[in-house]
Amino acid sequence: RRNAIRTMIAHLPIPVVVWNYMPDLQHLVVAEANTCARQTLGFAPGLRIDAGSSALGDVFLANARACLEATAPCAQPLVLGNLSLEHTITLTPEGTLVSTFTDVTRYTQEIRDLEESTAILELFASNVAHDLREPLRMVSQWVFALEEDYGQALSEPAAKEMLGYILDGTSRMNRLIDSM
Repeated sequence: RRNAIRTMIAHLPIPVVVWNYMPDLQHLVVAEANTCARQTLGFAPGLRIDAGSSALGDVFLANARACLEATAPCAQPLVLGNLSLEHTITLTPEGTLVSTFTDVTRYTQEIRDLEESTAILELFASNVAHDLREPLRMVSQWVFALEEDYGQALSEPAAKEMLGYILDGTSRMNRLIDSM
């Protein structure tokens, strides 16, 4: 059964690494690495990662410590050159640390693209809102000017009511623009 699992792991399309470690976690040593881990990450059995040797090593060791403390899988983002990976490290019931690496490069780029599109849309919405508010301000100002200059000539209740409708409409339109 163990050989069947090892064979399956060896052919997984994601990098899988089994680590040897000391309780003080000052270094990790690759015990096993599947083909994908060897080809993608350059991890081969015997590779040693020491604390303080590199930012990458520090990330692995921090993940391993967090996993051992929490006794639960821990995941951290990891950038290797052009690759954006999610590094998940798990403590098996036998006490072995196993890392998997999921390539999230495409998703990371899609998120950046969405953030850029969102920023452009927000700028567009802000410009449209500004452009729509200007005519409303003009209508409101003219209504106030009309009331101020010709208020007594507009003594008919219907005239004042119409001006109220105009101001009401501009207020509603401003609220609609605000909610965009």
